[in-house]
Amino acid sequence: MCKPTPISYCPQCGWSQPGGWISVKERLPEEGELLLLYTNTNKYDFGVYYDGKWHVTCHLREIYSVTHWMPLPKSPKVKA
Repeated sequence: MCKPTPISYCPQCGWSQPGGWISVKERLPEEGELLLLYTNTNKYDFGVYYDGKWHVTCHLREIYSVTHWMPLPKSPKVKA
């Protein structure tokens, strides 16, 4: 399983974020922003932070074990 690192990389999907993971102890994201989440059970998920709680996007269910988060990359530019 992946563990958060200063240079964030997910071997399952090959995605990397130059800014790295942000600890929930360091700061929390803007409410409603779509994020990649990392939990204390070594799992990744997509979710949002709103109303002071973490929610997984596919079910909008609350999760409690988020330790780190990072914003998703910008969408690719697609030629029409």
